[in-house]
Amino acid sequence: MGRRAAIAAALGAAPDATAEDRYYTVQSYTPPEGEVLEVGGLVFLPDGTLAASTRRGRVWLIDNPDATDPSTSPFTMHAEGLWEGLGLNQIDGDVLVLQRSELSRLRDMDGDRVAERIDTVANDW
Repeated sequence: MGRRAAIAAALGAAPDATAEDRYYTVQSYTPPEGEVLEVGGLVFLPDGTLAASTRRGRVWLIDNPDATDPSTSPFTMHAEGLWEGLGLNQIDGDVLVLQRSELSRLRDMDGDRVAERIDTVANDW
């Protein structure tokens, strides 16, 4: 499996060394101090940045996700205050996050990598 599976594995619990090591590369990251990453969704953005949504209502951007040195993969909080991010996708660089209450589109309007707008895409459930 490719880098996406390796990154997904790295954001979860690190597995013990097994025969699977022949097929998977595990990459580790250093999240911000005190942050608990209970990842609900991952998506690569067009520029190669990895976005991760968490159960605690945050969306993080992880730069340089292919790095072998975790210190060169800094985290930026893209959005917070969401209701349990369960999945991610992207359209034209905007992040779409499925929350318990709705499907939302996160928009960075000024290019600072922080979402200034959270637009409801759907909430009819």
